[in-house]
Amino acid sequence: MEIMTIPEIVQFQAANGVADPQGVAGVALPFNVEVDRPGIAIDATGQLVFFDTRLYDAHAFDWQIATLNSGTRPLMWQHGDGGGITGIPIGNVRGMRALPDKMTFSASLNETDVAEQVKQVISDGVVRDVSAAVQTLEFTIETREDRTVQVITRADFLHVALVVHAEFADTKIVEVFSRLEQASGIEADSAGREHKARSEDTVESLQTQIGQLRAQVNDLEHGQKTASLAVETEKS
Repeated sequence: MEIMTIPEIVQFQAANGVADPQGVAGVALPFNVEVDRPGIAIDATGQLVFFDTRLYDAHAFDWQIATLNSGTRPLMWQHGDGGGITGIPIGNVRGMRALPDKMTFSASLNETDVAEQVKQVISDGVVRDVSAAVQTLEFTIETREDRTVQVITRADFLHVALVVHAEFADTKIVEVFSRLEQASGIEADSAGREHKARSEDTVESLQTQIGQLRAQVNDLEHGQKTASLAVETEKS
């Protein structure tokens, strides 16, 4: 699967505008790309280690690929950081695929108040960036030239978020879908072609989950942020 460049994304969206988007697909996380974010971590021996940059190994999520593809991960807006009603998922991640250099995803959008507003900015082309919330489980420390690198070898993929500004340049929405069944199992290539899901059983399961999403209560009161991800949780 070839991911479009940013100019290609803009051209594709201009030619294939979706007035009422029901799902999206794109890149959630790059592999083996260093993030200039110094930090401190506790290694397997209980010692504190310092690092200058971090990166995700291509096999960091192999242990949970089956779970990631069961539709159990939420799609969030800005990681739900606004508190109150913005903490409600705006959709559900339907499938994820680990390629040699990136993790791709497809997700459906639900009908909550926040999701409806996000659909509008997606349709207008305002929001294209994608971020991922990941919890590090295992890592190694490597010395590369003049820097110390934390190589994350095992991690828990918590959720995907649509954001205004992503940390990685290539984590973008690649395709917007107009039907929920498309968002359930279609991957996009550089020509914008559609590929049907391989398993009808998976589609039936996802349709059930979509019904459950529609049944969510969306009239929660706005409030202050009452919770945040744990310290060890990183948002890309």
